[in-house]
Amino acid sequence: MAFIPIEGNMDIAMRNNTLFADNYTDLVAVDLTNLSLPRIVARTENVFPIFNNDENGMIVDYISKTVTEEIACDEAYRTQSAWNTIDIMTANGMAAPRGNTGTGGSMSRFALYDKYLYCVDNQSLHVVNVAAAEQGNMQEESQMAVGWNIETIFPSDRNLFIGSQTGMFIYSIDNPMSPVQLSQFEHTQACDPVFASGNTAYVTLRSGTQCNNGANELLIVDVSNLSQPTLTATYPMHNPHGLSVRDNSLFLCEGDAGLKVFDVSNQQTIAQNLRSSFANIHAIDVLAIPNSNNVVVVGKDGLHIYDATDVRNLRELAFIPAMQP
Repeated sequence: MAFIPIEGNMDIAMRNNTLFADNYTDLVAVDLTNLSLPRIVARTENVFPIFNNDENGMIVDYISKTVTEEIACDEAYRTQSAWNTIDIMTANGMAAPRGNTGTGGSMSRFALYDKYLYCVDNQSLHVVNVAAAEQGNMQEESQMAVGWNIETIFPSDRNLFIGSQTGMFIYSIDNPMSPVQLSQFEHTQACDPVFASGNTAYVTLRSGTQCNNGANELLIVDVSNLSQPTLTATYPMHNPHGLSVRDNSLFLCEGDAGLKVFDVSNQQTIAQNLRSSFANIHAIDVLAIPNSNNVVVVGKDGLHIYDATDVRNLRELAFIPAMQP
């Protein structure tokens, strides 16, 4: 129906008819009331300074290489900062389930709650008030350091579950303007999407060049006590990416191994309860649409939309191919 060019964009979120997107360092609000005539209604500059390269300009690409350096222990913080680089991720980037907003995917870097947009970059959490974006006004309320190699953010109830390459952070947003860290759950270094449902957080770890060639696992974490998350089960996987849970069904993307659906009613026997597997798609992220039997899968080739009324036999309803540059 439309194509909206936004340079440097990695993520989006929707609230009413307004699209929020990162535009290199800036956060922009785009009015989509008329899809054929998108209109920028607000811009907040330098929300994402991770892209800045000081006085030398703006980084738009980089070459990754391994550097070996011997340092004293008291220099570790300096070196960690020096190694911090742009983490370019593919994310479906929809918003948190709240009012007239979209629904979030596990690999998103944006999350909406009420009138606040929560964004993560490589090391920080940004809180932006977007209530008046349609009138041309957005304001960053706060910014706080979270950790290193932050990758994803997932909202659940009044909490934020933030995934990094070394662990999961849980923040309370009882005060939406000032999130408070409740706990941190550590794991081996790997790429780390998170999905929370009820008292359980589902964490996938996967190997890859940007993920330190870590483990390929599904972690089941008890978060009934948000201040003390506890690992309850670990399952080996092929190369797990995004995931989504509805009722007792876990939809799990396994990269080139496709999409798998597990019964999670008994969390100690998930590996033995594979309901179905679809190897004909390179699955990156998945979203079980609330109040619907539909499931949207982000593949390398585009968007696949399935009827999951029978999780043992998903029926493809539509396919939207990815636009090639």
